[in-house]
Amino acid sequence: MAAAARLSMIRRDMLTILEEFKPDVVAVESIFFFKNAKTLVPVSQARGVILEAACSQGHETFDYTPMQVKMCVTGFGRAEKSFVQTAVAKLLNLDQIVKPDDASDALAIAITHARMSVSSAVSAALRHHTEVTVEARIVEITELTVESSLAP
Repeated sequence: MAAAARLSMIRRDMLTILEEFKPDVVAVESIFFFKNAKTLVPVSQARGVILEAACSQGHETFDYTPMQVKMCVTGFGRAEKSFVQTAVAKLLNLDQIVKPDDASDALAIAITHARMSVSSAVSAALRHHTEVTVEARIVEITELTVESSLAP
């Protein structure tokens, strides 16, 4: 199949998936390092088409490096693929690892996004709470200062 036809098929399929499942966000793996230079360009092109399709439908996209995915799923950023697959199965309470490998990789990316989103939300809430607390304390100190300056 010609490259243009392959990319067109990927885009159509991605748009169908987005329409059918209506995800809140789209998370993909970043192309960080590639062992096989022959597949780097086609994989990069496919990834670009996937991101474009998601963006054209108004979906927010997130990228995670392989190391981030491995760290988030296994606790070790240089974990072997088999360890990641086992961790994915355990985290999802499955009796066996998910096949094919690409499906397990996709679930690992989804788990990473879910965990990173919760982590980001908690951090943001803590930052907001700290800012609100500091602002409230400044107001309190200002009120006390004004009250004491008005006292006879």
